[in-house]
Amino acid sequence: MKNKYLISCKNNHIEATSDGPKTIECVIHLWRKIIDACKECTCTNILNITNTASPITVTEALNHLKSFEHLQITNDYRVAWVELNPACGESNLLVESLLLTHGMNIRTFMDIGDARRWLFYGRSI
Repeated sequence: MKNKYLISCKNNHIEATSDGPKTIECVIHLWRKIIDACKECTCTNILNITNTASPITVTEALNHLKSFEHLQITNDYRVAWVELNPACGESNLLVESLLLTHGMNIRTFMDIGDARRWLFYGRSI
């Protein structure tokens, strides 16, 4: 299955949707495009909606951290990460924990509405 994604600049955020496997190459490519869109639209709020094919491994979670550091995704960015595949929710919590531990402003969600509330209104769910 090929990874598909769409990135768009909304009024007050970047919205990225992706579907398929999340190899490290796909992750780097996707997040590079997201950060480019942030710079182009002068926006630091990101709503990332994914439907991952299968849960990520611990090694892949660590690779996410390395990718974010390499791409200089700092706590200046506010990232609401929605995983639509219920089987992948737990592994996304690992990614969230790693990124939070390294000072990044990210939260993972299983519901788009919850993610939007946190991203736009700062309300924890």
